[in-house]
Amino acid sequence: MQEEISGRLSQEYLGKEVKVLVEGLSKKSHLNAAATRGHPQLVSRTEGDSIVVFNGPASLAGKFTKVKITKTSPLTLFGVQCE
Repeated sequence: MQEEISGRLSQEYLGKEVKVLVEGLSKKSHLNAAATRGHPQLVSRTEGDSIVVFNGPASLAGKFTKVKITKTSPLTLFGVQCE
């Protein structure tokens, strides 16, 4: 039941731009680097504490940036950094 509720809440972010605080490299930072101009996968959080994963420069750690949400799962939002 909780997964269903979380999934619906995450869906509300789809297609939206959100401001996130980048925490640093994701545990899977080595994935998809070739497809994203060599940038590692980063983990960040929205103001509401939702986890957002996207590829970007590691130098963003500790900084705010905007990310457009392109995919969701019950516990994680996935996106691309806005330019």
